Amino acid sequence: MKFGIAKDLITPDVKTHMGGGNLHGQYSVGIHDDLYVKALVMDDDRHRAVLISFDLLFHDYALTERLGEYIESRHGIPRAGTASPART
Repeated sequence: MKFGIAKDLITPDVKTHMGGGNLHGQYSVGIHDDLYVKALVMDDDRHRAVLISFDLLFHDYALTERLGEYIESRHGIPRAGTASPART
């Protein structure tokens, strides 16, 4: 089994609306902790899988779709719920 990991900083460098119950309409005033996107790729020479994690409260489903399309077209890893092509 082979594994690959990656991590990238996604902390906004501009004032951003805060998420949360009582924070509607408020902007951030500084950075307490940085935000990251993290990825894990697993490959057992028969199947490959990618797991992606965001330090976000929420995101639009379009981001999930675009990531799935990119990973499938660039790396040949099918999206969740689809059968993996056999490797020869």
